[in-house]
Amino acid sequence: MDKTRTTLWEIVNHNITIGAVIVGIIFWVNSTDKVANDAVIKLQTNQNILIQDIDRIQNNHLAHIQETLTDLTVKIAVLIANQEKLLNQN
Repeated sequence: MDKTRTTLWEIVNHNITIGAVIVGIIFWVNSTDKVANDAVIKLQTNQNILIQDIDRIQNNHLAHIQETLTDLTVKIAVLIANQEKLLNQN
């Protein structure tokens, strides 16, 4: 009788251990999924920040190029006007 009780108790303990391990694995997988999801969200956020930075830099460069072109256009107009004055004087 004692041997049967011991065997049953060992089976119950074994099943409880297996159940605890399964529950632990489920919690570990869920926490791993959360960590992975958090990492994906962080990567997407960083990607969006980089895209915004690139857009801002491109816009700044375009503005600078437009400004430079305007300055050059004005300088060319002044040079042409000065050249016409010189030609008219001669």
